[in-house]
Amino acid sequence: MRDDRLIGLATFAVTDARRIGSLFAGMPGVLCTALGRAAGRDAVQVEFDPGRVSYANLLDWLAQLDDARAAIFWHSPEQAHVASGRFPALRAPLFYRTSESTPESICF
Repeated sequence: MRDDRLIGLATFAVTDARRIGSLFAGMPGVLCTALGRAAGRDAVQVEFDPGRVSYANLLDWLAQLDDARAAIFWHSPEQAHVASGRFPALRAPLFYRTSESTPESICF
C-alpha cells in the first residue's frame, strides 16, 4: 500500500492531453497519470514521488512538451510559488477523469 503523504499531485491543462499524459507516464518518479477535464479544459493529473522528481522538474518537462496554451492548476501555495511566471497558474478546480480506459490512467 502506498503512503499518500509521500505522493505529490499535479494537474495541467494541455492542448493534447493523451500525448502529454503518455509522455509524463514514462517519466522517472511519475507514479500515475490520468486524463480528464478541469475548468472546462482537457487536463492531465499526475501523481508523483517528490523524492524522485520535483514539481519544478514536472514544470520543466511541461514547458518542453506543450505549447504556450498550457495552464497549471496548483494544489498548494508552494506549487503556486514554483509555477509563478512559467504558465498561467490557478487554484486546482475539480478534476473529472474521462470514462475511457487508457494505459495512462492506470496507477501502480
